[in-house]
Amino acid sequence: RALAVIAVIIFHLSADSLKGGFAGVDVFFVISGYLITSIIIKENENNIFSLKSFWVRRIKRIIPALSVVTITILTFKYWLLFRADIEPSAYQSLATLFSYANIYLWKLTRNYWGIQPEDTLFLHTWSLSLEEQFYIIYPVLVVLVLKRSIIALKYFCLALCIVGFIFFTIYCDDKPQASFYLLPFRFWELLIGCTAASFQASTSKLFSKSHSPLIGWIGFSTVVASFFLIDSENDIGPSLLFPTIGTVLILFKTAESSYSVKRILSNLFITYIGKISYSLYLWHWPLIFFYEHFNINSNFLYAVSLLFVSSASYFFIEKPARLHPKSLPIIVITFCLTLIFSLYIIKNQGKYDTSSFNKTYWSGFL
Repeated sequence: RALAVIAVIIFHLSADSLKGGFAGVDVFFVISGYLITSIIIKENENNIFSLKSFWVRRIKRIIPALSVVTITILTFKYWLLFRADIEPSAYQSLATLFSYANIYLWKLTRNYWGIQPEDTLFLHTWSLSLEEQFYIIYPVLVVLVLKRSIIALKYFCLALCIVGFIFFTIYCDDKPQASFYLLPFRFWELLIGCTAASFQASTSKLFSKSHSPLIGWIGFSTVVASFFLIDSENDIGPSLLFPTIGTVLILFKTAESSYSVKRILSNLFITYIGKISYSLYLWHWPLIFFYEHFNINSNFLYAVSLLFVSSASYFFIEKPARLHPKSLPIIVITFCLTLIFSLYIIKNQGKYDTSSFNKTYWSGFL
């Protein structure tokens, strides 16, 4: 997760610096599918899995920090920017909150860089929406398949993954924007992780310990090389197989030697970045916009502020919401308040008189 989020941040700061950094999202998809499937299988074996508890955990994991980021973005735009331009952001916030941001942005932009950055402060939330759409459907299918056997799940995930990749490969050239944003074209990446988790017990026996470090290094090298070699303008296609397969090779836990890639991925800094990666991902794009809007050209200051905000988000929002047994009512209230704020902006937008060219609150203050 640390490698993935760092790659995405660098790509968004300067696409030319790391042309394949956008593939960090693909790495996230694989990790997500792997972890979720591993949890479902383990809970099913212990007869404690339920769809209700699964979806509650997803809500507690995703919604709290997302609601705070959404409120922050809308408040920033409402008070500090030209108020007549806020309506698109309010509609995008609704799409984000209800997990259809990928569909909304696909219809709006038809190109990742197709509209101006100041109108797309929720641009990065498309991947969250795609994941949540997947996790509305996938657990139900897993429960049905697991009623037969774990073997059935293995081949169900594998078959669906192959079909999804073929479908993506066929249409990625003719429909590049749809292939980038929409679930029917991207679910195969999540399913690579799902397949890896379902096959893990048997695949671990395929590799002897003597080959474990080599497999780990192949996976690590493939992922890192993909960030440099894949081009965002030309490679939204089969080349995405490289970072996803590389991620699987690492996730198979074959890198157990003290001289393996495990030493790199287990140091304190990397593990900390991985731990706060969700907050880093949520905050990195709004902070990029903030720094560009106020002409602050300091990558060091940006990195420090992003690390500070994301750490605060993790320790004071993410972690308490996920771990506290009675956090759900507060999460629901926060979500509703965010929704009300978005609707208020949309409802009152037409009443704002643009003919007078009113100054923003911030410019009036200055």
